[in-house]
Amino acid sequence: HGVAIIRALCGDEPVVVSATAQQSEDPNVDSAMSCNLRFQSGAAAHIGCSILPQMAKSPTKFTISGTDGIIRVQEWFTGQGQSSNEIALEQFAESGESYVERVDNVVSRDTFYYQLMGFADEIAHQKSGQNMGMPWAYVSKGPADTVRNSALIDEIFRKAGMKPRATVTPAPEPYGKLLSKL
Repeated sequence: HGVAIIRALCGDEPVVVSATAQQSEDPNVDSAMSCNLRFQSGAAAHIGCSILPQMAKSPTKFTISGTDGIIRVQEWFTGQGQSSNEIALEQFAESGESYVERVDNVVSRDTFYYQLMGFADEIAHQKSGQNMGMPWAYVSKGPADTVRNSALIDEIFRKAGMKPRATVTPAPEPYGKLLSKL
């Protein structure tokens, strides 16, 4: 999730400078990961994520710092019954403006549901078009973007001294049922 957001915000492919992992009981699975990225533009990014139980009760937080201000985003990614996100903007230039906006979602579904629905919508759109499967025909950034996210995650694992793993487990319900309809 963090990798996709950073790539989308920077519009560039990063290089993994460093990464560390906290392994779980299974030495092939990380319970926490931290990495530093660098972009051709000179921009830098840091990602820290965890599946530790104490972290699941906290919202996901993003801080984007630039020369003219800071944007802080807090979102409930875990689907723990929380449905409100918050965006805070602080401008440095001229006005010094600062404000907070809450974005409420009355339906409490986890983020993976929306990702899967976006994927299903893309497949449906592709089936109806003449250029099915062609990169210029995608409504979203398409599968190539997902592959780039996965490649970056694999490189983060390698830098942390872990071996990337292929998916071998079928999707849990209700996702398996939804995928079977594609």
